[in-house]
Amino acid sequence: MSRESSSLWKPKSEAIIHLAFNRSTLGFRPVAGRRTVRFSNPLRTWTTNELAPVNILSPVSQIYLPKDFTTRLKILPLAPPILSSIYAEISTNLIRWRIREKAYTLFRWAELVSILARGGVRVFFIVGPLRTGSSLLARCLDDHTQLLCFCESEINRALWSPYIVAHHSVRMKHHGFTSPEIIRLLDRKRQNHLDDTLLWYQQAAELAKLKWQKPDIIAVGDKSPDLYAFPPLSKFLESTCKLLYTIRDPRAIFRSILQSPNSSIEEMRTRWENLKSNFHVWESRLARRNVHIVKYEDLVCRPVDAMNSVYKHLDVTFCDRFLQPFVRPFPSRFLWKTNVDWETGIQNDFDQGRIDVWKRVLTKEHLDVISSDRVIRRIMDLFGYEW
Repeated sequence: MSRESSSLWKPKSEAIIHLAFNRSTLGFRPVAGRRTVRFSNPLRTWTTNELAPVNILSPVSQIYLPKDFTTRLKILPLAPPILSSIYAEISTNLIRWRIREKAYTLFRWAELVSILARGGVRVFFIVGPLRTGSSLLARCLDDHTQLLCFCESEINRALWSPYIVAHHSVRMKHHGFTSPEIIRLLDRKRQNHLDDTLLWYQQAAELAKLKWQKPDIIAVGDKSPDLYAFPPLSKFLESTCKLLYTIRDPRAIFRSILQSPNSSIEEMRTRWENLKSNFHVWESRLARRNVHIVKYEDLVCRPVDAMNSVYKHLDVTFCDRFLQPFVRPFPSRFLWKTNVDWETGIQNDFDQGRIDVWKRVLTKEHLDVISSDRVIRRIMDLFGYEW
């Protein structure tokens, strides 16, 4: 953009966008102007008095739609605002949107609006600590015909400090994405920006549903045990998205960390501290209506009941495909071979024996370390684990 036009997008600035809706392509063709951005052949305009605010963006933004148009607008209440699936009868070729936005580039808006016009998908997250069955839950969710679930896409690390793009790239290759596709999805995404992070999920879902042969998805998720480390992002997701919080007996988590292959003492200590940090951040939010708690023990011992409650939380119908032996594409994306056989793509059975392995492995010294930790005692009490 030129210096002159970019000045319109300083904080607290305002601009008018004219959109011409193309019924055949569901797309918009941008034509930039000095004071406005026009999307070809406006047939009608509205005055300010005829516009009504509609909060379908992040807290830093607001869109104004014609009042006679908003009556035909249905926003799914359980979806994040910017990614709400929008269903509307568009009876005119023009929507004039007045946008109050902080430094948002025009062409990002064209792309976002085009996706929403095609019916954007809802977004949910698995935010429980590591070693709590979150990867297993991600696999079960991805087995649903209407859901996609990434298993640690690490997009939060790529777009938020410390900006570890290489780690994100490795994880996305396990999900079946090529290097050019990974780069294209990151292209022009701004760092530390909520809207661009959520836009990435919309675009990645469009590509993933083709790769994973799931054309009828209505929601996309991601499993990330370290979202707590990105306060602006976690705070926004807490207030806008459906969240699933996985938890497990801390003694079983300690055993899992202790027996991690090729891990140093320092790495084990860091993982244990991350467990407590995760709980510290999310504890006050666990009672929110958009947060659903999934205990590993319930998922393994009573998988049908556990997944039924998860599906209800996400507003999708029950689907038992997570119990069926079909081939999952790109099975290594699920991180653990205990979830899916990486050679065949067939799921492994739920292993109830893993629940009590800690009783045969941990020593009295280990148990003393666990029981002496105030945060761990709080976890045990809150989730009903007996000493």
